[in-house]
Amino acid sequence: MFCRKKGLVAAANFQLRWAPNMLAAASLRETDALGPVHDMEVQVNVHTPWELWNFLAAAPRLEILYLSIHYSDLVRAWLGGPRSVYAKTVRSPRTPDLAATRRVIVLDCGEPIRAYIATNHSHDFGPILQRSYLQWEVTEAALQARMGAILNCPTGKPDSPILAEHGLGPTSIPIAGNWFPTDLPVRWGRCRLMSVDYRRNCLRERQTPSRRCALSKLPIVPTNAAAKKSYREQTS
Repeated sequence: MFCRKKGLVAAANFQLRWAPNMLAAASLRETDALGPVHDMEVQVNVHTPWELWNFLAAAPRLEILYLSIHYSDLVRAWLGGPRSVYAKTVRSPRTPDLAATRRVIVLDCGEPIRAYIATNHSHDFGPILQRSYLQWEVTEAALQARMGAILNCPTGKPDSPILAEHGLGPTSIPIAGNWFPTDLPVRWGRCRLMSVDYRRNCLRERQTPSRRCALSKLPIVPTNAAAKKSYREQTS
């Protein structure tokens, strides 16, 4: 409501899709190097030092708002909106004063797709058993992208996408940078471009730019009547 009243362009902080390893995975899909995805999983089992952010102690919801929202957005970017979602969140006995830090999300994206997110941000037993990756499977290959920025936090490890094809074995995909802060200029640059493109299109069509939020690659849904009509015609 505040943005609409003030005529501001806001951006939702869906940042994981702009991480270098995720962009590398997306480029493989766009060049048809991967076939249709039939399996997608997010596995996170790490220790997150919650004590570094004092304000989180009073947060009524924690893991989904600050962490799984990025994983969920990335799954949605690849598979589209699910038919239904089952999600269960639980607190950790290691951090009883905090809201839930563990979660399982199962997404029904239709046959033959399996998609789920399993996170535990209270695994405080050293780096050996920690894991943090997103994995896709297609008919003839599998692609895994390690999210190293949240491993051994706050030190972190390098992000590293790996492609494994039938009969060829695993191949490391070279990238530059990690999830954060490398994603920041890409993400905010994309939002600025969306704002400029949207206003330019409105001027070309003699429409009034609507006051809206730019949500990564989501469609821009106008709020005024004329723009809504144009949007429906373009997307029908």
